[in-house]
Amino acid sequence: MAHILYKVQKTDQGAQYTKRDNVALAGNRNGVIVKYLRAKMNGASEPVKWSMNIAEALRILGLDGDALVIDLKPYNREGVVSLFEILNIWGYSAFGWTPIMLQLQELAVDEDPAVISKENFVAPMDRGNRFVYTFLFLSGTIKQGQIEGTWNFTRPSPANSVLLWPEAMDYLMEKAGYRRI
Repeated sequence: MAHILYKVQKTDQGAQYTKRDNVALAGNRNGVIVKYLRAKMNGASEPVKWSMNIAEALRILGLDGDALVIDLKPYNREGVVSLFEILNIWGYSAFGWTPIMLQLQELAVDEDPAVISKENFVAPMDRGNRFVYTFLFLSGTIKQGQIEGTWNFTRPSPANSVLLWPEAMDYLMEKAGYRRI
């Protein structure tokens, strides 16, 4: 996955996305998540339930972009383009790790690169509000307002799925609009 900042401008055809720069979403030095949390966490200590609206985060951090986009298949051999805008991130920091849920908006799903360029493209305005959610986890937590750990995503392996205990799952599913039965 690659994370990219885009400038967005409304046009008659839709929203014009123009690539600005690649950024790190994770990581305790340059990661957008940690930079935002450092600006917001005043003395919080685990367990910490936190949320991050990306538009607000980009403004607070002074980043040169209006949207943060995931290139889901940056090195895809089939040559398809799959881009999703990150709208919100929710996290539950406890026990030395942080499961996160990302709310995404489809921009391009398995599109032909001859039709859509990752550098500059138009997303139709009538995309609707069909959101996609994904779960990831980061190695790190928040204690006494301080970021602890690397806050990196784990490497791909057979055992890197997120294990969500009921408190973390309840919070993340509530944010997605679901309730446990």
